[in-house]
Amino acid sequence: MIVSNLSFRHARSHQQVLCDVSFRAEPGTVSVILGPNGSGKTTIFKCMAGLWKAQSGTVSYEDGNLLALPTWKRARLMSVVPQEHEPPFPYTVEQIVEMGRAAYIGAFSSPSKRDLEIADQAMRML
Repeated sequence: MIVSNLSFRHARSHQQVLCDVSFRAEPGTVSVILGPNGSGKTTIFKCMAGLWKAQSGTVSYEDGNLLALPTWKRARLMSVVPQEHEPPFPYTVEQIVEMGRAAYIGAFSSPSKRDLEIADQAMRML
């Protein structure tokens, strides 16, 4: 995934949070974004996921514009787990990771044995 010249400004406060941020996250690796509180780490992810609209810049994956993809296709490539979240139920870590398979499971369906294996493999990898 390649983030190029990503800029973001809050609409209400007009506060510039990101200014020409660029980086590359290589497939098959774990990438980390470090910075102090309030430096824009969460904003980067929200813009990359299409939850917030960046003022400028691109997010590319396999030579294509990630933000131009339909939501369901983008969900198969990346997801964002919010920092602050009050879940309505006491989910286990395993259940939360399994929710990452939602883009591959039909509506009103349960995860298959293969989905559970993939979730388990992801937890072991990390």
